[in-house]
Amino acid sequence: MKRILSGIVAVIAFAASATGACAADIVGAARVINGDTLIIEQQRVRLYGIDAPETRQRCWASGVRYNCADQAKATLMHLTRDKDVRCHLESYDQYGQFLGTCTVGAIEINRELVRQGWALAYRPVTLAYVADEADAERRKAGLWMGDFETPWEWRTKNGEPPG
Repeated sequence: MKRILSGIVAVIAFAASATGACAADIVGAARVINGDTLIIEQQRVRLYGIDAPETRQRCWASGVRYNCADQAKATLMHLTRDKDVRCHLESYDQYGQFLGTCTVGAIEINRELVRQGWALAYRPVTLAYVADEADAERRKAGLWMGDFETPWEWRTKNGEPPG
C-alpha cells in the first residue's frame, strides 16, 4: 500500500512539475541526506526557502575550524528521528529536486533549522525566514557563534551544486 501511495504522489508531483506547479503532500519516516535535504517515501525533498552548509563546508568558532555541515545534518536528524514527517511540496529546483515545507507535529522544520542557526534564509526564494535568521544571529546560535561563508558563496567558490 505504501508503494502504491508513494507512486501516486510521485505521479501527481511529476504532473504538477511539468506545469511549474507542485501541490502535493508526502508523509513518512525521513532519511536525512544533509542539513537541508530529506528522503521520504523514496522522494528526495530539499527544504524550501532555506540553505544549510554543504557537506564539505567548514566553519570557525572560537578560532577552531569545525564541520558545520555535520552540525546542520545532526540537527535535522534530531528533529525528524522516529517521527512522521509531512512535507508540502512547494515546487522543484533547477536540478529536478522537490522543494518542500516540512513539519513534525506543530514544528515547521525549515523554520526551526533557521531559528537554531544551522540554516540560513534563502532570500531569492522567499523572505519567510529572514526574521528567524536575524534572531539566530542576535543570539549567536548555530553558525552565528563564529565565522562562516554562506552556503551559496561556498558553492560558487567551490563549483558545487546545492545538496
